[in-house]
Amino acid sequence: MSERINHIFSKIYRQYDFMNHFYSMGIDISWRKSAALKAIIPKKSFRVLDVATGTGDLAIDIARQASKERKEVSIVGMDFNKKMLEVAKRKIDKRNFGNIRVELGDALKMRYPSGSFDVLVSGFVLRNVDDLDIFARQIYRVLKKNGRIVLLDMARPDNPAQLFIFNTYFGLMRLAAMFADKEAYDWLVYSIGKFDKKACILKIKRAGFRNVRIESLRSGVAFLITAEK
Repeated sequence: MSERINHIFSKIYRQYDFMNHFYSMGIDISWRKSAALKAIIPKKSFRVLDVATGTGDLAIDIARQASKERKEVSIVGMDFNKKMLEVAKRKIDKRNFGNIRVELGDALKMRYPSGSFDVLVSGFVLRNVDDLDIFARQIYRVLKKNGRIVLLDMARPDNPAQLFIFNTYFGLMRLAAMFADKEAYDWLVYSIGKFDKKACILKIKRAGFRNVRIESLRSGVAFLITAEK
């Protein structure tokens, strides 16, 4: 991950959660819940790596869903931004999720041994990765055989009817820059608009993943990629 991205998130970590919820009109909450549902596998007990966990919302949603389904889950929330991890740890400690731990780490240089996790998830990370080929190879390596990936992110909708929502969202993001941080939200708007879902799918397949699927989520702006090792 680049120092530029690290710098951006270091500036907006305090308002990150509020801005996500407010400027997506709360839809981002349902996006994460959809990802959390996909992260629950048939095993009674399993390990999850949340890559670039940020403020920890996705990891928390997975822990809650696992509890509902009476599953035993151990979650590692990894991020290379210390400020975001501080927020995540406070939220996790406040809610007494002893099965989630957070730690510093780079998505392109993971130090975990090969075959360490049953499930790997990420929320809004793909657009911020400098090299998707390296990322795909890394997430493939740290997964166990038959392990699952669940990758949540945003891009231009494929459905022309949803472009109105998409353009409205972009307008809100530009407005956000007036009240928050122009560099951060300019990057957000740019990265969503330029992200190539088809190219990302090809890179994931090239890394060795099978049963690669992409699913459009509510509003059409967000999508989920799932696959198995």
